[in-house]
Amino acid sequence: MDDFSAGYSSWEQEAQKGKEILQKALKPKKTGILAGLFFMLLAIAMGIAYFIIGNSTGPEPIFYDPTGDSNDYAYIDVQILTDYFAYYEENGSIKEKFYFALDSNSDPFIVRLTDEQFKNLKEIYDFSYSDSTNTPDPIRITGMPKAIDKELREMAIPSFNEIWDSEYVDKDNFESWLGKTYLDAAQSPVARSQSILLVAGIFLAVFGLLVIILSLPAYRNQKKRLKSLPSVPETQEVYAQIAKSTCVPYPDAPLYLTDDYVVGFSNTIQIVPLSEIRWVYSAQVQSGNIRQNAVIVMTDRSICVAAHKKKHLIDQLASAIYIRVPSALFGYTFENRQAMSEQTPPV
Repeated sequence: MDDFSAGYSSWEQEAQKGKEILQKALKPKKTGILAGLFFMLLAIAMGIAYFIIGNSTGPEPIFYDPTGDSNDYAYIDVQILTDYFAYYEENGSIKEKFYFALDSNSDPFIVRLTDEQFKNLKEIYDFSYSDSTNTPDPIRITGMPKAIDKELREMAIPSFNEIWDSEYVDKDNFESWLGKTYLDAAQSPVARSQSILLVAGIFLAVFGLLVIILSLPAYRNQKKRLKSLPSVPETQEVYAQIAKSTCVPYPDAPLYLTDDYVVGFSNTIQIVPLSEIRWVYSAQVQSGNIRQNAVIVMTDRSICVAAHKKKHLIDQLASAIYIRVPSALFGYTFENRQAMSEQTPPV
């Protein structure tokens, strides 16, 4: 009696061990969800950096030289400011306005100003078109040098000559008068860094959200598989065989080949006695909007025991099952379909 009890206890332990092997294999993987959360945390970090940089003063600007090749943050102390002579339009609204500005040495520059920056220079602008002799103090503007393109150059030449009622500037001497670059006062190292952070942050947030959304169905399916593990006494023998050294596991599927059973998973656990299998083949199946390769075994009905995107894995599993059941038909062929139809009695 003691020997029987000890043997039964050992069998129970093997069954429990086998079930734990399955539970471990079917444990829902949060890799995709955690990756999505990581990207979203990065996006939040970039948002914080965006506001920190926005409140910083940034580097000290240098005196602006439009004839040089420097791309450094620069300044002009504006003494004279014209009306805008050129603008770029987008969807019916003016996006960029370009002005001529002179410093206290009467050196001319091309500058791009926002409407808010222009308001800050209104006193200089009003003085520039008045007969007043009370010269206001120059107002400093800062920005980033940008290359003057052909279109802006062609608009600047006649506009400059018209404003000063002269023929000072032409294509040949343009750079000696107005330089190779204009000062974009709407840009700064801070604004540039903020733009990069904003674009990168939005991209990471959207990407992270998509990763989470795409990972959730697989996570829910894995939880469903885990919950489908039965606890009824009839399955204890299956679990005990999974724990044996003769069991061949395919954890990527997941699928387990024991001495007497195929234990596989499509949406839920499928336990199929090898003795009942009459046909084994691989095929493509549709699951929602996802098309996957699958191993199908035929008993008195068709059973999907494994589904995976990798066809070579599915073909390997189908061959492994067939080796265990050499009397079964193998492969999805016309001859096998005809043979099965002849074996299956009409309903």
